[in-house]
Amino acid sequence: MNAHRSAIGKSGSALARHFEAAGHSLSDFSAFAIEIVVGGDVFTLGARERMWIDRLDTISRGINTNRTHK
Repeated sequence: MNAHRSAIGKSGSALARHFEAAGHSLSDFSAFAIEIVVGGDVFTLGARERMWIDRLDTISRGINTNRTHK
């Protein structure tokens, strides 16, 4: 989350563009955990992130532009 928050005002990411638009600011940014992942290895974290991106349909209905963190 820190990387997302610090990108606002400094990058061209979809999240940065959203919060740089008129009527939005860094103070509008909030986040909360939706799952505690046991194990925490990179493969498991990536798989769970992709599952949530798909389940919440955040590519077509949100700010995600792809299914990976890159």
